[in-house]
Amino acid sequence: MIYPGKISNADTFRIGNIGDVTNEDMKRLVAAIQEVRFWESV
Repeated sequence: MIYPGKISNADTFRIGNIGDVTNEDMKRLVAAIQEVRFWESV
């Protein structure tokens, strides 16, 4: 689950998980976030 953070005025998000997450899962998640951040900055 990915949802907006509410802890400050900064643009943030939180990631929640229940279950078995592997290193490969996390690598794919970080790659997907980097891809979205790249397209938003263009």
